[in-house]
Amino acid sequence: VPATNLLTLEWTSRVADAQNTVLIATDILGKEVYTQKIDPLSIWNIPTPSGKGNVNKIDINVVEWASGLYLFHFVNDKGVSATQKVLVTK
Repeated sequence: VPATNLLTLEWTSRVADAQNTVLIATDILGKEVYTQKIDPLSIWNIPTPSGKGNVNKIDINVVEWASGLYLFHFVNDKGVSATQKVLVTK
């Protein structure tokens, strides 16, 4: 997923549907560059075309981020996690 200014992350996983979910972005060296608590009421929650579940979306401003590969980790209070890779290009 390449991004330059605004990054929209999409997921269907139930990881971020739970309470106390945190989104953490790290650069390729593992340095934390972004953290946000995911409030299930503040994310886009759109039904899938098949009607089986929802697609969740969140927008992140990456204008000031350096070009490179970033890993986005969704972690909830039950210890469940999911990771998504994103390439930021300038």
